[in-house]
Amino acid sequence: MQPAPEKSTRPLGMKAYGHIAHLPGSRLGLGDHKLTLGQAKILTEKARDKHDRIIVREKLDGSNVAVARVDSELIPLGRSGYRAISSPYDQHKFFALWVMEKRGEV
Repeated sequence: MQPAPEKSTRPLGMKAYGHIAHLPGSRLGLGDHKLTLGQAKILTEKARDKHDRIIVREKLDGSNVAVARVDSELIPLGRSGYRAISSPYDQHKFFALWVMEKRGEV
């Protein structure tokens, strides 16, 4: 891995996303929180109506990344909102390289 470039401004001007609540029964760390029982029921038992689209994914490594479209550019980000390539974590840099590869830049 190459050294991370200096952190710059956040492409979105803020965090990429906030905290994601855990389903009941999930192992929690410090600062983690659960969904309410009502929210969990909507996600695990029955949607409210035909307009609900529910996607549940399992997070394995305790680390999150995202891709944002800013104008016509897809930008890989860490949760903090900075470019993933500038992260100190190798998995974030590998994710950024993967996104750039899929964009045809690598």
